[in-house]
Amino acid sequence: MDFPAAGFTSCGMGVGGMSRRWGWAIVLVVALIFLGLMIWEPIGTYPAVPPPARPYDVRIIRDDFGVPHIFGATDPDVAYGRAYAHAEDDFETIEQVLAMTRARLGAISGEKGAPTDYVAHLLAVRETVNARYDEQPADVRALLDGYAAGLNRYVEKHPDEPRLARLFPVGGKDVAAGFVLRSSFFFGLVNVIRLLVGHQ
Repeated sequence: MDFPAAGFTSCGMGVGGMSRRWGWAIVLVVALIFLGLMIWEPIGTYPAVPPPARPYDVRIIRDDFGVPHIFGATDPDVAYGRAYAHAEDDFETIEQVLAMTRARLGAISGEKGAPTDYVAHLLAVRETVNARYDEQPADVRALLDGYAAGLNRYVEKHPDEPRLARLFPVGGKDVAAGFVLRSSFFFGLVNVIRLLVGHQ
């Protein structure tokens, strides 16, 4: 069957216009995906749970050299002040360590942090802390909570400093997880991991 030339021509133009629209739609979707990957940050497996709220009686006095001297009514008060002073002096490192405890170091350090996140999962660091935390003496848990509360207070007063969203507030379990994870590296685990992945 023969079609009129005009009809065929208009049909061809419609297909071309549709192709252009699909092309722009694909470009837009790719751009949105790219933008999403640039700003996306995983929530993480472990939720942010702050320690129970309580007042802390502490004073931080820095000497002429900038060294903090911390005076508190109790050991947890001093832990609170120590954490705050640590954050004042080197918040970047504190944030990296806390990211490690949540297996989210890669979100800050990229490819370099991913192996540490893998080790945290491999060693079941958070599972170990969750299972054994309540077995620790109450005074030890109070120290860990005090330290976490001091970090949380610093972030409350300096909300623009954290690079990693949803990392804070932290709790005593986050501080304990840092000890569990990092202590394994003191025994040469990092060298074993490097051998396993073919790096010297």
